[in-house]
Amino acid sequence: MAGISGFPARAEGVYSHMQTGCKEWERFFDELAPRLETARVLDKELDRKLAHRFNVFDYLRTNELGLSRVIADLLDPKASHGQGVLFLRAFLEKLEGFRETLRWPDLHGTSVRCEEKITEGRIDVVVRIKGSGGETHCLVLENKPYAYDQESQVERYLEYFGKDDRFLLTYLSPTGEGPSEVSVPKDELAKWKNHFAIMPYVEGHEEWEDGFDDYRLKGHSLADWLGECRKNCEVDRLRWFLADLERFCQGRFGGQAMTTDGEGKTVQKFVLEDPTRIETAAAVYESWPAIKDEVCRKFLERLCSAIKAEAKGLGDHLKVESVYYEGETKFWNRIWMYRERWAPYKGAEGPNQSVKCTTICMENQDKGPNGWYIGVKSPIERNSMTDGDRERRTLLKERLHSEEGLGKGGDNTQYWPWGAYVDTDKKNWDSRLVPALHKENQEKQEKGGDITSYFVNRFLEIAKIAVPIIDDIEGTSNS
Repeated sequence: MAGISGFPARAEGVYSHMQTGCKEWERFFDELAPRLETARVLDKELDRKLAHRFNVFDYLRTNELGLSRVIADLLDPKASHGQGVLFLRAFLEKLEGFRETLRWPDLHGTSVRCEEKITEGRIDVVVRIKGSGGETHCLVLENKPYAYDQESQVERYLEYFGKDDRFLLTYLSPTGEGPSEVSVPKDELAKWKNHFAIMPYVEGHEEWEDGFDDYRLKGHSLADWLGECRKNCEVDRLRWFLADLERFCQGRFGGQAMTTDGEGKTVQKFVLEDPTRIETAAAVYESWPAIKDEVCRKFLERLCSAIKAEAKGLGDHLKVESVYYEGETKFWNRIWMYRERWAPYKGAEGPNQSVKCTTICMENQDKGPNGWYIGVKSPIERNSMTDGDRERRTLLKERLHSEEGLGKGGDNTQYWPWGAYVDTDKKNWDSRLVPALHKENQEKQEKGGDITSYFVNRFLEIAKIAVPIIDDIEGTSNS
């Protein structure tokens, strides 16, 4: 029997169910929207009277060094927080599995140093505690909230402190990422099993398959430690500071965007009022990663198109390409600019190595489209280059770092002769930023929107200085 529009009866049932489902979705959002608007109005009023979304870390230096100094100060029993060994003891209790290494009967004989200089490099935080027999125990923190490891960095630190058996190197990373092979080969790390631990800023939900499970402090994160310190501290000013730092870590590294806003409580109350709404909410939750990826993919395409249009003013033969957006794949989303006549590097091969020369590059440095970094990038690691290629790469680095117009940048990695993170508020394309990206995607003008303009202008500022330098050092012809 034919149904509506010639469909068979079974198809008619499916079609009717789809129509009903669409109406339920429309009703869900129609009813939720005014409640969210009310919550936002209330948030503004609470902001005016209580500043309930104010966070001191929105205004402080929260790069690697800034965070290291805060952590070091909290761990120092002699610091101005006045809590003695309270915070240090709480941190040591998080280091399960290392009680023999870190067994100190008295924590008052403690000294803490930040940015301690050693033979090769500086160590972020070093806590030294005198044991009852006069021996020294060392808790070493290598803080990696954003940056790549330097060449042999963790390996050098382990060897340096390994002269004495009473030490533990704790590697702080956003959600439990381990060090790179450039920093320490896994085979080499195995001999330091009782002296190396990985602590996340915020515990992630990833199922890691990277060979570091034996070193991860599962169930213990830096944010958890801050929460415990806050609960045990009796000083209001300090509790507020610790709460701000805890929320900063959760928001920056854990992606929690609505934990302190009325919006979150409003959504929760609305969904739980009617059991049928939970299915719709679950469907929205399941769909969000795909929605976010689609918005970010379109925004990356938008940036690539705008940069390509603006790059015409830099001369002929410049190519601008974007590697197709890969969502949550690490180190895979990027835009790059280059000339085909720039000299290739020997060994720049592989399925993902479509460009074999130096590029002006914008690339994400963390899982998902987070940690955006812009600079001049080599196609292969410095250590893998021939002597001749390494020499011109060194010359390129020296010339770039001598240019004041580029601003402060780093050479922290095997790949970047010069590079720098983008501004903090635009570095992570997370739940807080995606609505703004989507709005700019709808702009008719290619360069319209503050975020689009920022990325395009920053990319081109670097390109205007770097392209002539690369032309001079690595240009092979004028064709």
